[in-house]
Amino acid sequence: MATFVHNKARAKKSRDWIEETGRNNAECCIALAFIGKADQPVALVMPAGLNGLSNKLKNMNYEGKPDKIDVKKDKDFKLVALGLVRLDQEGVLNVRLKKGSAKSLGKGLKEYFKDGFGIPVPYNSIAPEVALPEDQENLFAQTETENQQKFSSEEADADPQAIVAEQPGPAIGQDADSDTEGSPVLTPEASVAGDDDVPEEDLMEGVEESDSEDEEDYEALSDELKTGIATASATIAGHALSLSRQIGVERKAELGPLTDKIATWLEDMLAGLSPEEREMRLHNLTSRLLLMLAYPENLRNLQYVKTTPSADDGEQDKPSREKVLVNGIDLDSVSTDDLNPEEVTESLFKLAKARAQERLLPYPLNQASPDRIAGMVASGWPKEDGDAEGKRKAVQRLVAVVQQMFAKDDQLIGLLGFKKADTADGDNLVASLVESIKEMWEAHRNAAIQQKDEVKRRVNQIVKVEALGGTWRHVDDIFLQIDDEISSQLAAIIGQEGDARSKAVEAAADTVRVNLGYLSGNNIVDLLDNPPFDVGQGAVGETLREGLDGVSKGLDRIASLSVAAAA
Repeated sequence: MATFVHNKARAKKSRDWIEETGRNNAECCIALAFIGKADQPVALVMPAGLNGLSNKLKNMNYEGKPDKIDVKKDKDFKLVALGLVRLDQEGVLNVRLKKGSAKSLGKGLKEYFKDGFGIPVPYNSIAPEVALPEDQENLFAQTETENQQKFSSEEADADPQAIVAEQPGPAIGQDADSDTEGSPVLTPEASVAGDDDVPEEDLMEGVEESDSEDEEDYEALSDELKTGIATASATIAGHALSLSRQIGVERKAELGPLTDKIATWLEDMLAGLSPEEREMRLHNLTSRLLLMLAYPENLRNLQYVKTTPSADDGEQDKPSREKVLVNGIDLDSVSTDDLNPEEVTESLFKLAKARAQERLLPYPLNQASPDRIAGMVASGWPKEDGDAEGKRKAVQRLVAVVQQMFAKDDQLIGLLGFKKADTADGDNLVASLVESIKEMWEAHRNAAIQQKDEVKRRVNQIVKVEALGGTWRHVDDIFLQIDDEISSQLAAIIGQEGDARSKAVEAAADTVRVNLGYLSGNNIVDLLDNPPFDVGQGAVGETLREGLDGVSKGLDRIASLSVAAAA
């Protein structure tokens, strides 16, 4: 067999982590690749950090690497398998894969462990692979911290220096059998974060310090807090992307870059706090942001932008702070104060109700009750009021459980206090559907107004439009055309019967068609969503079109009920 690259100590640690899953009912992240023309296998197993794991494997230092192999090039590095693995009590390795198959994974692991290092494979057999879709990957990211905690602290939190010494890989032409050991050194925060690249320096290095004598000189962020930041960032980004996918909206951000943006923002925010309150504020912000993402008005497109203060703001001597928007939520607006179970109940109830409205389920949603959700929150809430970490864990568990219950309509309506037989009919059903359509439309219109105002604010930071003789009138006119008329017409449907109802539905449908035509090819809307400045892409037109399409589908549903009733 050709000379194997990698490090035996690293291979043993990967094997140990797979074996650990058989004792703690957890999962490990795994990446397997072949390098060079000889397809020499290399693998990396970690308790957390699936996102970016393949890049970590690619960027590690290698031992005995042939001179002509450059793992940074795709032709020399072929990712074979990527996903999650768990060993059951019978020694069967269960795999959930984003990429690859159980057969290719088993072949590569045998060559890597047994043929390469003389280490027995840590399983008796491999079960057929199960696909790891994006929503399940995001769900794993949300509970990643708890998964990692199932491993013994000696295993999951081991200092990589204790695994192998950090040494550079062999230089070109150096004998692969020399005593110099090349090894991967993964910092704990890197393994949890799922970043695209392994951090090689202090995350706070290069941050400018204020010269103001009035500003307190707080100490640097601890390694433990950095690990918490990385975990929180991955959790928030994963949850936001999962919500975006579930409601069917376009994503303007990918998991890795969005995670990095959030982590950088958190570091900056926490650096300005006293060390005693940093951890508490981090937990509170993470909890509240996960809940804010549940609000109907925040179910919108992912975007994040960098805001640079203009010279007229008097801020030019200060380092610019990146402004991060997650599903339209400005992180600077998120409270870090303590939260209570009532707030959690309200947020999850709003999310469940919004999903039922989105699906136009035939239940009187104005009679929905939060009692079942309140019971779920109470049963998992920490007993000590000051336990911010316990509250954050409870929120993550609740969000994950509730999201899973959304998969089936009967479980969703159960969360809202309904039984399967509690459907509305006749005029009550029409009234319920109209209220759902109306709330959905108003949420989209209000979101579009906020997005329009945000674009105006960002552009004004670069160029003062009105000071230069320009005007925002044509932009504001969009919402004079797309005004409250649709809401009024929807409300007019309630209480109507027969031909009167049909005419009311058709009047609302005509207004929807007129507004969609107005948006189509509208240069002002296109300019607003694609401004000629580096302020990030907007989503005003897209948000309005989504809302109008939703109204159109809802009106079709009501019209079909009228036809069925007349038959």
